[in-house]
Amino acid sequence: MFRIPRSIRLVQILTGLLLILFAAATSSAPSSALGQKRNATDWRAKRKALDRDFADELQEIAMWCREVGIARQVTQTFKIYHNRDLRRQYIYLPTTKKMPEQRDGKLGQWLEKVGNAKIEHAAKIFDLAQKAADEGANGTAFQLLHEVIYFDRDHAETRKVLGHKDKGDSWQINTDRLKVKKKRPAHALLNWKSGSYITVITPHFTIDSTANQEETIFLAESLEQWHDVWRQVFFEFWTSASVKRWIEKKGSFKEPKKRYNIVFFKDHQEYVTSLSRWVKGVEGSTGYYNQDLQLSFFSAGKDPQNIDTWKHELAHQLFRETVRARKSPFKEQHLWLDEGIAMYFESLTDMDGYVTLGGFDARRLQYARVRKLREGFFVPLVQLASMSQEQFQNRKDISSIYSQAAGMAHMLMNDDHGMMQPNINEFMKAIHKRRVKTDSFEKLLGRAMSQLDLKYLKFLETSNDEVADHLMRPELRTEMALPNADLSVSGFESIGQCTRLRWLDVTGSKVSAASIASLKECNRLKQIFLARCSIDPAAFAQMNQLRALEELDLTASSVTSRDLASLARATKLKVLRLTGTRITDAAAPVLAQMQSLKTLDISKTRISASAAASLKQSLPGVNIITR
Repeated sequence: MFRIPRSIRLVQILTGLLLILFAAATSSAPSSALGQKRNATDWRAKRKALDRDFADELQEIAMWCREVGIARQVTQTFKIYHNRDLRRQYIYLPTTKKMPEQRDGKLGQWLEKVGNAKIEHAAKIFDLAQKAADEGANGTAFQLLHEVIYFDRDHAETRKVLGHKDKGDSWQINTDRLKVKKKRPAHALLNWKSGSYITVITPHFTIDSTANQEETIFLAESLEQWHDVWRQVFFEFWTSASVKRWIEKKGSFKEPKKRYNIVFFKDHQEYVTSLSRWVKGVEGSTGYYNQDLQLSFFSAGKDPQNIDTWKHELAHQLFRETVRARKSPFKEQHLWLDEGIAMYFESLTDMDGYVTLGGFDARRLQYARVRKLREGFFVPLVQLASMSQEQFQNRKDISSIYSQAAGMAHMLMNDDHGMMQPNINEFMKAIHKRRVKTDSFEKLLGRAMSQLDLKYLKFLETSNDEVADHLMRPELRTEMALPNADLSVSGFESIGQCTRLRWLDVTGSKVSAASIASLKECNRLKQIFLARCSIDPAAFAQMNQLRALEELDLTASSVTSRDLASLARATKLKVLRLTGTRITDAAAPVLAQMQSLKTLDISKTRISASAAASLKQSLPGVNIITR
């Protein structure tokens, strides 16, 4: 049967005890009715608890598949189960499909068994949605109802609550309609000639586009999906509706008629040329939202970072236009939160039928960890909150500020199993609609900003179990910062699935030969940070298998002069940092062979001045740092 790893069960128990102690220790923090309500029910934990029986049922089905000789269905059965990460959101997308029709034979029996297990599981999720609605946790209830129809597509009660209509062979949902208009008139704002662009209209978006129809439809479908996700995640922001009344058949969810306007350029050059007259520095962006025009501008291109920009700017647009928002709501304070939440939305990851947000592997979180845990950068929240828009945007360290803002937003949405999230939604609504007082943020969350600072530092920490058990879509990950995670081989094996990884920080871990061997498929890995690592001498030979490796940071690690001999064959290595290590003059002859180096840091080592001088003669084009 599926079982929660023992280490995870222990962490869950300890986490529960720590939460109790923390609540007692912070009883003097600012409080409000909403702040107290936040601690009422841990809905994510309750939802995860439902998976135990479901996992047992799937295990029995998998055993039956083995017994009757349909091995392929064993794997398919296991794929149905998600090992939910309580520091990540799972948002389920509506579908027009109905449950599969019955079939004959063993495959038909398997489909029936799986279908029955899903229907039973969906019924339990529906019960939990009802309980959430009864307690006034409307956002949670709304999300759970979408999950019900992920498992039971024909759950009639939920379909009715969500406003879906039965069309016999499918379900009609509002987001499945799309219209393309060609031969458009001249575009007054952008001076596009008549017939030079198309317009794609969806239930929630109007997109004027000079990109081709295929690219524009890809954007349109993505926007509809992201809009649905945003609506679930930020339910308390855009509505005060009672999901309990919907479940009690006293109404149902009604699709808003609001459409959001998008301009989509065929390439980055056209994007820059068109917007440079309005926007300073637009050359460095691929997306921009203008509240005055109520328009988002995107440039075509399916690069992942470009798509993240679309998500980011869309989040700004949805917040500004879904409610009657005042102009420039973050001009005087809390711009960090506005940008942080938009960067949190960038973490949206498609999992085929559902998406996740947040998680230890979210791209923006990697940079947040680097800023604080490697570089020591941190601005207290009270200072961040008080920055005006002008002060925020004129900071010389703005990139570091953005990283911290992203990290803090991830914490607010996912720490404590997401129990602060409804309060963040309420605060976002308040600041968009009216000017808020200086202490409104603390009062609504029921915590002082200094306490949130401490929570943030704890939130940035990761563990081997988190890496081994909760890495999502590894093929999408390009950066991974896991300092002080104390990784074992299982953690490195998970990282080894990240075949597009460009840099990796595992500062403070024990590194074995097997650990590095696990990374052999990471053919794009250019930078590895092994500061303060205890490294098995045999691991250095394995590093030669990392063909793209250009930078290796061994600062304060256990590397010795003898170990460096194995690195001499790393012909692409450009940067080698040996700061604070125990290497001696015996390392100099080996280092002198590394002709590919551009930077060599031997400061705070046991290499003598004379050996260092000799190295400078042997490597005349290398920047050798000795102090």
